[in-house]
Amino acid sequence: MEINEHLFHKLIEEAVSYERAEKWLHAAQIYERMLAEMPDSHYLRYNLAKVYARLGNINAAENAIITAIKEGADEIRAYEELCKILLQYDEYTRVIEILSKLAIRLHSSPGVHFLLALAYSAQGDFQNAHRHLLRTLEMDPKYHKAHLAIGDVLIKLDKFEEAVEHLRMAVTNDPDDWSALHLLGVAYFKLDKNSEALEVVGRALEIVPERADLMRLSADILIRMEELDRAELLLRRAVSRDKNSSEIQTSFAFLALARNDVSAAIKYFNHALDLDPYNARALEGLQLLQPYMEKQ
Repeated sequence: MEINEHLFHKLIEEAVSYERAEKWLHAAQIYERMLAEMPDSHYLRYNLAKVYARLGNINAAENAIITAIKEGADEIRAYEELCKILLQYDEYTRVIEILSKLAIRLHSSPGVHFLLALAYSAQGDFQNAHRHLLRTLEMDPKYHKAHLAIGDVLIKLDKFEEAVEHLRMAVTNDPDDWSALHLLGVAYFKLDKNSEALEVVGRALEIVPERADLMRLSADILIRMEELDRAELLLRRAVSRDKNSSEIQTSFAFLALARNDVSAAIKYFNHALDLDPYNARALEGLQLLQPYMEKQ
């Protein structure tokens, strides 16, 4: 079967439609048929690798990438594609091993450092994540995802002023990125800039109005601003969408504390810990109430 340009685009559209329908085996079969006629197409190898990964066959995905490299594909691009797949399966150590060796052996790329940062961040190594994100931005100052990721890392490192700088840039680059607005709201909240926090989280909610985590964050800001009735309305909306959120229960507890209802606060904190025994806010809240509880 000779594949001309018209047939190529028709088959790609068919494969993509199967991917959208999550019919991964059908998509794989199309890419395999095309590769039988076009074995030098790195583009098809990358697409096939992604589909193999969706089928849960990581070895086949990796072999497709390795085959592309053997056939002359750009190593950096090929290994970036492989590591994107590995990140989806929490193979963080392998990503670090592959890309660290690649960065030593070849001239690196912003994408390599960005993927390294994601792997380090997922392992909780925020210092190394920060280092690689800075390197990403040195190589490409307009790398939008790096500004977003470094803002997230800086929040985890309690460097909120620096986080705001990067997250504002991420929002400038893409005003409709609700996740950047969300993180910017978190950074403002940590800096006690409540009006600014409420404004940007409100903008995020306009983009994704059903996000319970955004409602909960808005409620936390309103509690601090002592607008308790508005906070309660938001928390009730949030819990109707996510009944098993430990964080929402914790926010209900802080709302109760703001109303001097200690008994209700203890109930909510305990419920939060039933849902997530490691919820730091709930644990800290109960610790604060320990003297009261000992008197009961």
